[in-house]
Amino acid sequence: MGIALSLSKRRLIVKEKLGGKTLKSIAQEHQLSYSTTCNIWRLFKQKGLEGLKPRYNNCGPKTIKGSYKIYRCSKWLKRRHPKWGAPFIRTILKERYPKQEIPAVRTMQVWFRKAGLNQPRAYRKEPKAEKVEAVHDCWQIDAKENLKLADNSTACYLTVVDVKSGAALGTPVFSQRQN
Repeated sequence: MGIALSLSKRRLIVKEKLGGKTLKSIAQEHQLSYSTTCNIWRLFKQKGLEGLKPRYNNCGPKTIKGSYKIYRCSKWLKRRHPKWGAPFIRTILKERYPKQEIPAVRTMQVWFRKAGLNQPRAYRKEPKAEKVEAVHDCWQIDAKENLKLADNSTACYLTVVDVKSGAALGTPVFSQRQN
């Protein structure tokens, strides 16, 4: 995250653009990203010199009126029902407090994480594959079923691959009987 450009630097960028320079050359000359110079120019076109002023009041976490009540309720629900996720808890809070602004799911997830209320998902370990020493020690067989053919009949086929060499050993095709 970078430091905000000074107002004088922003005005200089606008002055150079009004003087006929391209945004790309201005960005290179001032060692700025192209998107930064484009944003400054866009703000100037939309709001004039007033648009160039840094908006520090727009930084940092936002607080919502009455959010402390929602914050406490959401944490209480999460403690009471640890398997419930933030989207479901948010739905409950919206029904319970329809006139109040409810924070985003991501905000609630951050609250739960900071309060130590999230249960990490249990991940299964990958099964260890045995090392194949020689060709034809192990084959991988995969079936493809219900393939529709050009004449509207269906068929199945198997792929047989040697695990060690990766060679395709065969792909027998079978017509599929209708029951």
